[in-house]
Amino acid sequence: MAYAAVISVLKTLVELQHPFPFQEIDYPGSQVRDLQENLIFLKDFLETISPKARYLEDLIRVAMYDAEDALDSNLLNFIPNSESSGWAEDNYMRSFSRALEKVNNTVGSIAKEAKEISPNVKRPLPLLMPPTPEVSRRNLIVGREDDLTNLKSRLTGGSDKLAAVPIYGIRGIGKTRLAQTVYDDPEIVNMFRFRAWVKVSQDYSKKEILLGVLRSMSKLDSGKGQEIAEDDLAELLFKNLRLGKYLIVLDEVCDPEAWDNLKELFPDYYIGSRVMLTTRMKEVAENGGDFMKILPLDGEESWALLQSEVFRYKACPEELVTTAKRVSTNCKGIPLAIVTIGGVLMEAGPKDWAIAASSLNDCGDCDELIDAVLSLSFKSLRQYAKACLLYMGIFPNNYDIPLSKLLKLWIAEGFIECNEQFNSPEKMGEGCLSMLVERGFVVVSKKSPLGKISTCRVDGVYYEFLKKKAKEEKFFHVVNDYTSSFPDETCTHGRFSIRENIQFEGKYELKLKKPVRSLLFNGAKEQYPLWVHFNFKLLRVLDALKIQFYSFPDEILKLIHLRYLALTYSGEIPDKICGLWNLQFLIILRHLSSKTFEVVLRLPLEIWNMSELRHLQLMGRNLPDPSTTIIQLENLVTLLDVSSHSCTQKFSREFPT
Repeated sequence: MAYAAVISVLKTLVELQHPFPFQEIDYPGSQVRDLQENLIFLKDFLETISPKARYLEDLIRVAMYDAEDALDSNLLNFIPNSESSGWAEDNYMRSFSRALEKVNNTVGSIAKEAKEISPNVKRPLPLLMPPTPEVSRRNLIVGREDDLTNLKSRLTGGSDKLAAVPIYGIRGIGKTRLAQTVYDDPEIVNMFRFRAWVKVSQDYSKKEILLGVLRSMSKLDSGKGQEIAEDDLAELLFKNLRLGKYLIVLDEVCDPEAWDNLKELFPDYYIGSRVMLTTRMKEVAENGGDFMKILPLDGEESWALLQSEVFRYKACPEELVTTAKRVSTNCKGIPLAIVTIGGVLMEAGPKDWAIAASSLNDCGDCDELIDAVLSLSFKSLRQYAKACLLYMGIFPNNYDIPLSKLLKLWIAEGFIECNEQFNSPEKMGEGCLSMLVERGFVVVSKKSPLGKISTCRVDGVYYEFLKKKAKEEKFFHVVNDYTSSFPDETCTHGRFSIRENIQFEGKYELKLKKPVRSLLFNGAKEQYPLWVHFNFKLLRVLDALKIQFYSFPDEILKLIHLRYLALTYSGEIPDKICGLWNLQFLIILRHLSSKTFEVVLRLPLEIWNMSELRHLQLMGRNLPDPSTTIIQLENLVTLLDVSSHSCTQKFSREFPT
C-alpha cells in the first residue's frame, strides 16, 4: 500500500539521524531533507487523493519499495554488526549518495506530477474514532424475526435424537449472523450445557474439526493439541459430550459430503443435542436433512435495515429519502450489502448517496453486488487503515488474532504512527481497529474481564475479499506447503506467511525480484527443530515462535533492520543481540518441556541500551543489574516474563516509568 510505504521510508530517514549507529556518517543532509519534504507532501496527497489521481498510487507504492530497498541495502555498509568490511569508507558513501540521488529523482518526479494535479493539498483533520461498541450493531437482526423463531424451535423442539439443522442461503444473505444470534440467545445458552463454534475450511480434516470443537468448548487452550493423535482427541470429545446436551455449529461448510464424514465425531446420547450447519451449497444443506433456506429481505425490511445502520435512531433526512431508497433497492435484499454500504454512507452527503446508488445499479448478480460494496467500503477507509486491514489476511482463516500481537506487527511493519489525536502508535492502532470493527470488516472474538478487546478476526466474505485484494496489491504471499514454494514475481514487497512450517533455504530469495522483509510462521507448533534459513539481510519482521530452536540461529545477529523478533529458545541469548539497534519488539520464550526450564539465564548488560525497544518479553531470564549502567529504554511500554529475581527494590527505583 502506497501510504504505508511512504510512512516506512520516512521512518528510515529519521533513523539516519539516530545517534547510534549512524553518528559517524557524514550523510548528504540536503538530499535527505529534499526527500523528506517530497515524502511528506506525498503522504498528505495520498490522504486526500482524488479519483483522477488514483493512477499515481501504484507508482508511489513501487517507488517507495524501491527506495526502502536501496536505502536499507546501503545502510548495511555502515553497521558494525553487519558483514561490511569497514565503517563509512569513501566507496560506501559514494554508493549511498548515488542511491539517495536516484531515489530523489524518482520521488521528485512523482511529487511534481502530484502537485500539478493537487497543488493545494491540505492535511486532513484527525479522525475521531468511535469507541468499539459493547454489542456490535452488525449483530442486530432486522427483518429476520420469523427466521429467528423458526431456527430456535428447530433447536429446542423435535425428538431427543441428535439432529442436523442446515441453514442455506446465498453469499452475504446473513446465515452466519442468524446462527450467531441464536447461538448467543440466553434461552439457547441455558438449554445446552456445551456449545462450540467451528469454521469448516475447504480442505478440512477431522482432526482440525476436533481441535476446533475442543478449543471452542475451552477443553484445549488456543494453539494446543496438535501433538495429540486424532483418536485421542475424539475420545476426549466423547468424554465431555456424554456429560450433557450439546450444540455444535459447523460454519461455512462447502463439501457436500462433509456431514457424512463428520457426523461420527458427534455421538448421539438421545438428549436433544443439535448440530447447525451453514452453507452456500444446496447439496450440503440437502445432505444434512430438513434445511432452512434464508431468503433476501423484502423492500420494507431492506429500508428498515439501511435506516438502522446509517441513521441509528433518527429519521432519514427528507432530502435524502428518494436517493436512500434507491440505494436500499439496489442492494437486492442482501443484508451484508446493506450494512456495508451503510457504513460507507454514515457521514455522506447527497452527492455521495447518488454516486452509491448509481454504482450499485450497474451490478448484475449478487456476487458482483457484494464485491462492489466491499470495494466501496475499502476505498472509503482512511489510508493508514487500509494496510492494517489487508495485513490481517496474512493470518490463517478462522484464526483469532491476539490484539497485542496485531498492534506490535502493525507498528513493526511501519503502517501506523503517532498523529495529533493519538500520542503513541499503540493508541493509534487501537483507534484503527475500532474503526475496522465499526465498519464491519473485523469481528471481536474475545474480550478481557475489563471489556477490552483480546482477540479479533476477519470472517467469511470479508476474509475472501482481503485475500483477493491482497493478491491484487501483491501485498503478501502465503506458502501453504512444500510445492507452493517462494514465487518469482508474486509480491512487490516480500512479506510471507508460512502456513506449513517447511524447511527452506537461501536459494528462494535469489528467485525473488524483491528482498524478503517479513517472515511469519503461522503453521502448527513444531516440537523438533527445522532447518530454516534466516539470512535475509533486509528482514524487518521475524515471527518464528512456532519453531523450537535448540541452538541460537546466529545469522539473526546480522539482521540489523529487524524491528520484530519472536523465537522459542531455551539457551543463553548471545550478547550480540544487543547490536540489533533497530529492534522494537523482542520476544524470546522457552520450551515448556525443557529440562533446563528451572534454570534462570542471564541477559546481556547491553540490553539496557536498546533504546528503540517498545516491548521486551524474555521468559524466565534475569535482567542485568540496572545500577551498573545508564538505562536508555525510554520507549519501553511493556516488560513481560522476566524472572522474579529481577523484581527487586533497586530494579523498581532504576527502571524507567
